[in-house]
Amino acid sequence: MHLVNVWAAEQRLVLGQLAVDQKSNEIKAVPELLELLSLYDVTITADAMHCQRDLSEQITQGNGQYVLAVKGNQKTLYDDIHFMMENEIDTVAVTESGHGRIETRSATVITDLDWLQQSHQWPGLGAVGRITRRRELADKITEETAYYLLSEALSPERMIDVTRQHWDIENSLHWVLDVTFKEDDSRTRCGHGAENLSLVRKLALNLIEKAPTKGSKKGKRKQAGWNDDHLLAIIQQVVQLR
Repeated sequence: MHLVNVWAAEQRLVLGQLAVDQKSNEIKAVPELLELLSLYDVTITADAMHCQRDLSEQITQGNGQYVLAVKGNQKTLYDDIHFMMENEIDTVAVTESGHGRIETRSATVITDLDWLQQSHQWPGLGAVGRITRRRELADKITEETAYYLLSEALSPERMIDVTRQHWDIENSLHWVLDVTFKEDDSRTRCGHGAENLSLVRKLALNLIEKAPTKGSKKGKRKQAGWNDDHLLAIIQQVVQLR
């Protein structure tokens, strides 16, 4: 079973899930999921698979903003953006070090889109941006460049932040479900069991994220299992937040 998830990066909460038959059906699933949510004044980020006109229009009509990656699945659009930005100089760079590597993210955003829109007429397009990621390890240096469609002209600093937060779904949701909740080890196959159990895990993860105590997610789960008063405190905390 393949599930599509909506993750709120700043709140660190799962907002929804939808089961699809196979990965290619994600394109149809994402608009259905977003129909369930208020998009007002929020920024939607998505992989290149979801760089679709209909999705862009849905987000802007819902008074939201989008930052969508552009890759080879939109080859003409990708090539035109690359051509437009080829001679642009990155205006902002952010460097961080840790875990045996140095990472530098550079960004630039341009809003002069007349030439691009003459050919593509992309719904709600307000700017295009480029992120260059350089990673220095002890034995090698790698560099990659990514291009994005933006519904509004973010500052380069904000664009670096937003595109980096996009990957939070991997570290804070998918990895946690696998390592802390052992989801990949589940052998549930019958009926809707796997989908239902996945939803229960995500509800538990949301509760743990808002728990008033400190500690790891694994530790909080154990405390809640050992102590009913601690479990009740977690639940009450969430009720108060609502």
